[in-house]
Amino acid sequence: MVDGVIRLLNTLHSTSAAHCFDLYTGLDRCRAEIKNNRLGHPLHCHLGEDCDSLLRPARILGCHYPYLRTLTARLYDQRRVAFAVQDVRERMSNGDFSALKEAVSTLTTLLARYGAEKAANEQQECDDEVEHCPVDEEEILSKYEKPLAEVAEMRDTYTKTACDVCD
Repeated sequence: MVDGVIRLLNTLHSTSAAHCFDLYTGLDRCRAEIKNNRLGHPLHCHLGEDCDSLLRPARILGCHYPYLRTLTARLYDQRRVAFAVQDVRERMSNGDFSALKEAVSTLTTLLARYGAEKAANEQQECDDEVEHCPVDEEEILSKYEKPLAEVAEMRDTYTKTACDVCD
C-alpha cells in the first residue's frame, strides 16, 4: 500500500498542467464488478487483478494518516470537476441545449462550492495568521505613501561618486 501511495504522489508530481484532465479522469482504473461506475473506489476489490487504481492504496492508508485523507478528498473533488467538464464537452457535441444547460449548471455549482470553501479557508487563515492574508497593493501604497516616497527620493538622489576623502 505504501508503494501505491508513493506511485500516486509521484504521478501527481510529474504530471504537467496540460495533462491534469487526463490524470484526474484516469486516476481510478478499476474494472472490478463491485465498482458500478461510482466516483469513489471500493475498498473490497483486489489490487492487481482487475484494479490498477492509484486511489485505492491512499484510501486504505488514509485511516492512519489525516493528511492522506485530506489529499484523497481533494483528489475526489478534482475528479468531480473533471467529470463535470467531460460531461459539458460531451453534451456540447450532441446538440441538446437543455442537456448542455444542465451540465453547465452542474459544473458551475461544483466550481462555486469549491471556490466558496477556498474563500472561507483563506478568510480563516487571515483571521488566524496575518502573514497569510492576501496583500492589496493599492492599500499598501496609500497607507505607506509618505515613507515610500522618502525612500524613493533617497534612492534617486544618492551620491554615486566617491568624495575626495574616500578616494
